[in-house]
Amino acid sequence: MRSIALAFLLGSLGTCGPQPTEAPAAEEGVPVAVVPQSVVVGDVNAATRAGCASAACWREQAGEAARLGAVDVGAAHLGRAYALERGEADLFAWVDALVDGGGSRAARAALDEGRAAAAQRGDASLVARIDARIAALPAIAARTSELSGSLRRAYDSELAGRLEDAANEFAQALQANGEPRHLARAADLQWRRGDPAGARRWWSRARARLHDLGATIDVVAVETWFTTQVLWQPNGLALVRRFTPAFDYEAQSAGALDLVGAVAGAPLARRLHFAGPPEVVGLSGDGLTLVRDEDKALVFQDMSSETVLVRTPAQAERVHALAVVGSGADMRVLAAHGDETVLWSASGEALRRFSLKGTTPTITRVYTGEGSYHKNILRDSPTWPVSLALTPDAGRIAIGGSDGKVRLFDGKRDRPRELGFAWKYVERRHRGANPDLNSPLALRFSPDGARLVAVHKHGDVLIWNARTGAKLKHIPPTCSADEARRWAHRYAGPDEPEREATREEREDCGRAVIAALSPSATLAATGGGLTGLRLRDATTGKPLALHLGTDLPDQSFAAASSGAVAMTDIYGAVSLLQPGGALQALTPKSRSGPVRPWISRDGRVFAQFGINEPVAAWDLVARRPLALTRGDKEQVLALSPTAARVAVHTGDAVELRDVAAGTTLARVPTRASPFGSQVQFAGTSGHVLLALEAERGRTFELVELPAGTRRPLPIEGHVSVQLAGDGRHVAVWRQDLPLKLLRVADGKEVASLDDRVESVAFAPDGTLVAWVQQLDREQPGAKLRARRLDGAGDIQEIDLDAWTSWLTVAGDEVLVLRQDNTLTRWRPGTGARVDVKHDALAGKSEVAVAEDGKHLFLTRYGSVQVYADDAGLTPRLTVVALLSGGWLAVARTGAMDGSADAPEHLIARVRGAGDDFVASGRLVWDGVQVAGLVERALAGEDVAPPLRIGR
Repeated sequence: MRSIALAFLLGSLGTCGPQPTEAPAAEEGVPVAVVPQSVVVGDVNAATRAGCASAACWREQAGEAARLGAVDVGAAHLGRAYALERGEADLFAWVDALVDGGGSRAARAALDEGRAAAAQRGDASLVARIDARIAALPAIAARTSELSGSLRRAYDSELAGRLEDAANEFAQALQANGEPRHLARAADLQWRRGDPAGARRWWSRARARLHDLGATIDVVAVETWFTTQVLWQPNGLALVRRFTPAFDYEAQSAGALDLVGAVAGAPLARRLHFAGPPEVVGLSGDGLTLVRDEDKALVFQDMSSETVLVRTPAQAERVHALAVVGSGADMRVLAAHGDETVLWSASGEALRRFSLKGTTPTITRVYTGEGSYHKNILRDSPTWPVSLALTPDAGRIAIGGSDGKVRLFDGKRDRPRELGFAWKYVERRHRGANPDLNSPLALRFSPDGARLVAVHKHGDVLIWNARTGAKLKHIPPTCSADEARRWAHRYAGPDEPEREATREEREDCGRAVIAALSPSATLAATGGGLTGLRLRDATTGKPLALHLGTDLPDQSFAAASSGAVAMTDIYGAVSLLQPGGALQALTPKSRSGPVRPWISRDGRVFAQFGINEPVAAWDLVARRPLALTRGDKEQVLALSPTAARVAVHTGDAVELRDVAAGTTLARVPTRASPFGSQVQFAGTSGHVLLALEAERGRTFELVELPAGTRRPLPIEGHVSVQLAGDGRHVAVWRQDLPLKLLRVADGKEVASLDDRVESVAFAPDGTLVAWVQQLDREQPGAKLRARRLDGAGDIQEIDLDAWTSWLTVAGDEVLVLRQDNTLTRWRPGTGARVDVKHDALAGKSEVAVAEDGKHLFLTRYGSVQVYADDAGLTPRLTVVALLSGGWLAVARTGAMDGSADAPEHLIARVRGAGDDFVASGRLVWDGVQVAGLVERALAGEDVAPPLRIGR
């Protein structure tokens, strides 16, 4: 699927009545949706859940949308009212609303449509009045790239945190025709100030202006938690984010820089969006200029207005290391483009180029077949730059090489001084391990430029004379006895006695994956690799602090002039260590995958299951979360097919509960861990199968609801089990054992079938069992077999020429999802077989048939896609599990709905306005969100978004 381009065409609304609108072809893809803060600020489109059937209804919705600030949405609703009655009053009300919202082109299109209709009726008087209105329309203002003084003041006030001043200055600067980028930023500011109506008015004006300029907006759903770097900036921290597509894996990733305060719970102060994800980011000395990589080039960007000041020529390789000194015209940037390092001026001129001599041990793994078969190729590769530093005047430059040496350049000589020292290299590549490199992870000159400090991967700290290259001091990596003792016991249990660390442990304790130096080069922070943070005085080697733990966010460090150290991980967790203080968590990490989305058979309830994460469940029709547990220590094990019941592990029992009432229907005490426990609900029969893993082995038990009666089942060992839909039989199998069918009532075996069985499924009424037999696990191909359980007929079978992913039975039909993008549908009773090969099946792991038989639910990592159960697999809807715990629904028409935080998981790519840029998804949210989308889509309606989608 690809992202959808949204061009908000506010004219030509002749098909805007209550009837379903024509949807784009399936190959056009699906956009991405989210829901506004409806509880707090009102829902622009909440009242249109069932659509409007009359002009009066659309007029009412137009007034509500305008009251909430979505002026162009209100105008579109007036256009729908006109489409139903074609009255002069409706036409001019529509045009007035478009003009008030700044939409000159849309107003002209509306008048042209009205004029054509009047001319066809022979109403010359109305034609004349329309011509007069056309002549009075304001001209479309030409766009300008100039940044006025008042607009500059607004941006500077926003960057400084003076939001009230910034809001007033934006209002003054943008009273006439504003550029879409600035209008969108003014809207974001109003949203952060808590003025949703004001924000919507700015976003509405931005959309109207974009339409006037003929622009398009590509809307992409993204996950925003992926954090790659932390930096200090004048007002706090800057977090570099990578925005990865949430479900549309062909969509382009984006990037952002989040500015946040360095205190716990500080809100997002600002977000700068980038077209692509940067590898490295740096800030000028005064924090007013941002330097980032983009497409093998560097971009110098104004931090307040986001204006691109300079874009350097693209180089042969992407930037992977960066150092910035100075401000304004005196700024200098040192960037490692692959094997070459370039010194850039503030104007984007390449002042000097550097290359490194030498070789570095490397290993290349060449995979030769499926699984883990590979060859390791050992070679000495040309040394590449790892870390960079330059003096404040850029008179001296240091480049740390992958071979462990630092090259020191000055302004007079092109030949560098090589700063090396003796360290022990252990060859371990022949065992398949990575080479034992001791690269300089961090470099920093002292403020006076006299000393160069280098922190190496083994933990060594070297201090060099920056003028002569003489080694002034070598601080060995060895941890102190106390540090090493704590490090050696970091995984120890509470009852394990302490011991002194060995010599090897004292050395290993000092090794690092990442490192950072303070601006004064007097504080060294090392660690990483999920081990923690070690602080030392970089001038004496004195230990200052050691924080250990696998839950610490230790994948990027930044040290401030004050001695404070910020740290973050890829999941967005941020912690702060003030000098002499305790480590403080500023933000928790995001939920992380893998995520297994789940949808009820009626399509109403959506849930996501993750490893070590609480289950988040939503009623998609009521658009509210479901409370499945009674505390943080409880874990959801399973939901019944219609989500009417839930199985919860409380710590000492498994409880079966009614979801709506919250009452406990049955309680099974257990010492089993929730990670070794499985629960299966049998259709609507009330039977529940429990598989509990405890110290004494695995036990199986059947519970009958609502009575809550319990019955042990004679099943032993680690086997796969499947409960029949009517609860009368259970299938038990393992690769090396025959498939057995047991009667639940007495535990007796009623059939012994094939061995080498991969998967088993029962019909919902329990009358049919089907299974996949994989004869050769090394070769694609299997047998699909089925048997009725009422004794009527023999075993039926068909051959499959591919590996299988999922097996299910709906009524008298067996469905097999195959790994060659094919869905095999087979009716054993008649022998009818259909193989549906479709790109929509790529990457899917599960398939289910909706309760009403009208839809197929296809599950993949992170999302469930709903298709009509027809020959063409017509797409209806995609529901995305956001790692925030929220959800996002997207119809093929571009209409969207979702949880309250869903708009934060959208970005809008603007193209064709003469100023391509990326904005927050709230720029388009009011134009695409439709409350009640899921219910209407499952009813077969192609729901049109409030603003038309298309080019």
